[in-house]
Amino acid sequence: MTLSDLGSNFYTTPSDVGVRTRADVSIDQLKELNPYVTITVQKVALSPEEIAEFDVVIVTDIWDRSYLRAVSNAVHAK
Repeated sequence: MTLSDLGSNFYTTPSDVGVRTRADVSIDQLKELNPYVTITVQKVALSPEEIAEFDVVIVTDIWDRSYLRAVSNAVHAK
């Protein structure tokens, strides 16, 4: 993650810059919200079929608009 993430991701701290990814920073905070929920980090693009297997999808990196639309459609279709 970069210094600019500090202004747009409220889970990040200055000590995370250059050390951790947005996903890694976010996962710690999300686990605190509900420790009984299984959280996995996928670091590659998933197909709509793979996305449909999840109950919640959080996108932390910048993807092109067509992929984000496919993610949105897959989640809403479920």
